[in-house]
Amino acid sequence: MAEPPNPGRPDVDWSILPYLLPLVTSTLVALAVAVTVARRSERIGARSLAWVMLALAFWSACYAAELVVSAPETKRVMANLAYTGIVSVPVLWVVFAIEYAIGSQHLSRRHLIILSIIPLITLALIWTEPAHGLMRRVNTLLTFRGVTIVNRSAGPWFVVHAVYSYVLILSGAVLLLRVLVRSPYLYRRQAMTLLVASLLPLLSNAVYLVMPRTIIPIDVTPISFAVTGAVIAYGLGRYGILEVVPAARAAVVEGMREGLLVMDAENHIVDMNASAAETIGRERRDCIGVPVADLVPASAELLRTRTGKQEDIELLSPHGVRRRFEVRFDALYDGRGRLTGRLALLRDVTEQRRAEQEREALLREVERRVQQLSALATELTQAEERERRRLAQMLHDHLQQLLVGAKLHAIAARDQTENPHTAVAVQQVVALVEQSLAASRALTVELSPPVLYEGTLATALAWLARWVQERHGLTVTTELDPHAEPAGDDVRILLFQSARELLFNVVKHAHAPQASLQMRLVDHSAIELTVTDEGVGFHVSPTDDALGAPSGFGLFSIRERLLLLGGRMEVASSPQQGTRVTLYAPATPSPAPRPTGEPTPEASPTRHPPGAKVSVLLVDDHRTVREGLAALLSHEEGIRVVGEATNGPMALELAKRLRPDVVVMDVTLPGMSGIETTRHLRARWPEMRVIGLSAHSQADIARAMRAAGASAYLDKGAPAEALIAAIRG
Repeated sequence: MAEPPNPGRPDVDWSILPYLLPLVTSTLVALAVAVTVARRSERIGARSLAWVMLALAFWSACYAAELVVSAPETKRVMANLAYTGIVSVPVLWVVFAIEYAIGSQHLSRRHLIILSIIPLITLALIWTEPAHGLMRRVNTLLTFRGVTIVNRSAGPWFVVHAVYSYVLILSGAVLLLRVLVRSPYLYRRQAMTLLVASLLPLLSNAVYLVMPRTIIPIDVTPISFAVTGAVIAYGLGRYGILEVVPAARAAVVEGMREGLLVMDAENHIVDMNASAAETIGRERRDCIGVPVADLVPASAELLRTRTGKQEDIELLSPHGVRRRFEVRFDALYDGRGRLTGRLALLRDVTEQRRAEQEREALLREVERRVQQLSALATELTQAEERERRRLAQMLHDHLQQLLVGAKLHAIAARDQTENPHTAVAVQQVVALVEQSLAASRALTVELSPPVLYEGTLATALAWLARWVQERHGLTVTTELDPHAEPAGDDVRILLFQSARELLFNVVKHAHAPQASLQMRLVDHSAIELTVTDEGVGFHVSPTDDALGAPSGFGLFSIRERLLLLGGRMEVASSPQQGTRVTLYAPATPSPAPRPTGEPTPEASPTRHPPGAKVSVLLVDDHRTVREGLAALLSHEEGIRVVGEATNGPMALELAKRLRPDVVVMDVTLPGMSGIETTRHLRARWPEMRVIGLSAHSQADIARAMRAAGASAYLDKGAPAEALIAAIRG
């Protein structure tokens, strides 16, 4: 029955304390859960769930205030305010359920406006109640068992409001039930927790609406919020609600192009995405609980992995096509480090493996082509040098020897004639022959310097530095490691030609008075050859093909040939700052000198008595030269030619038999060189004098000949008097 308001009663009625404590507890629990959830606002569904808990807290707090205050108007205001939470909870709950179960992409602002129409109408009718009575038929206070509340007799619109609220809450429950039925184990626990949390207030409200007020005097729905908050808090901590929600799984896992399998510790499948089911070619429901070994032909080691391993497998597609997959297994552990299951990721790599095979085949073909180019570059270098050497050999072995022979015959004819006019003419012929011989020698040296083959690369480069200085006036300082030997004749030839071209560039373009030539062994595996000048310099561009002239052996050609032979070139230059060119090429450390057995000295020849003729053995592989020397010496008093040899072994045999006083030795002999023959002669017969004779005028060859034991070294183009004087000793 209704009680009129009592002005003398206090504003707060503390007699309802037993009813108040559960409501306060519900308010505090709901607020705590709201704050906890709000801290995870970046997670899917966190904001909507936080608003649900705030609405529940507001509803509970307003209802508690309605019970506490005694003024009738204040009670009505609190009851009306409570409806803000009452109408908000169903809308916010269904929003959360949609975000959690299927994703926020299914909600738009238009949907939210439509969902909020009936709640907004309900609030408007609550605050305008005296004018129409659509929400409450009776707007009076009711006191029962010491509790005074606003009489909540239902009006026509209240039915609409209640049905709509129940529909929204049940819709959210259906979405959670869908997750419960279709999702894996973890999501089932989450869905069950949220389902209990949502249905408990619904059941409490239904009980309150149908039960008489004599049994339940107050609305127990807000009191159930404490249990709802506790259940949600438990789900947050125990099952990771909001950590990985089903909507996120649908967006991430189901959206993966790769197949994903989830196994328990015994390797039985507990979950898989649609891509995995399509890859295996079986329905998902038929795979749950099946050992993964029955579906994926992976190795036993991979199936037992406790770390992370991968391998390639082949699977037959539903269309009967074999495709290649990369399968990776990773172990899952709980907080105590115990194995709880495994994840397997299946990635179709058929096209990738095919592309890799094609790429490998292409790389092999490219490598083969590079090897061919390298071989061709080597062959080109060797062929070029062979041709140079052949031409130089032809000049030396034929033309120069003919010229030397012609000179010797002309000198002999000059010395024999008594006609002064004839002697003058012959002398002019001798001069012309000497000029021709000098020109031929210069051409021979430019084509193929003999020192390049008769010593180390360091010796050849030292000769090159002196030759450039003599020929072009460029001062070249050298620092050459004698142990830096190339890995082959092709590398030796290329480095020598490159050094010559670089020094020519200094002469022609740098306009510098001096240059530096350095060579050293780097890491026992590469030769570093550097040419430096302080000339005008130039701009360096890595893509500039003008590094070398098209017809010359310039920087571009040097770089390309070095690359093909396994080397490289570095150029550092800038205008007015000079140029530094560094070449790197494969090297072979210089071998230790091999011990050679020295011939046992034989009995020395008996010295000829005073006035006796000097016996001479001529050693030269060119008949014209031997005949010219014999003709020249035959008219000299005190000199007698006792024999002629065409090679080293023949010279040793004749020297043993004839025991000459002097051996005139050509440096360049077929087979055993003149230097080696001289070494054997001097070791066996120390008293026998050897005079080196060569068409080459290089100081290095002269030093080598003297080191072998020769007492003199003469140029074949030298005056005949010098040879005669050397023979006479």
